Amino acid sequence: MSEVAAIGGESILLPFRAMGVKVFPAQDSREAEELLRDLVSREPPFAVILVTEDLARNIMPGIREMARGGGVAISFIPGSGGSLGLGRERMRALVRRAIGTDL
Repeated sequence: MSEVAAIGGESILLPFRAMGVKVFPAQDSREAEELLRDLVSREPPFAVILVTEDLARNIMPGIREMARGGGVAISFIPGSGGSLGLGRERMRALVRRAIGTDL
């Protein structure tokens, strides 16, 4: 069975844990990137890895590199400060690439 993982601040992750998501608390972007690299390389791999936007915004080059492999879907969720729009922008880019136009 494919699993979902989430990386972010501990308080943001509590509802995800209750839904059966494997949670990995991170205090800062550096720690989040280390966790993400570890999770992407695990066997069997996670199907989806969610990262809070506040942590993801500082490690976007690493996220793009890890997402190129195609084995894991990396997506963003709002952090404690609310949405930064990263999830929406990523989805728009994926749709643009898939169908050749912006929605």
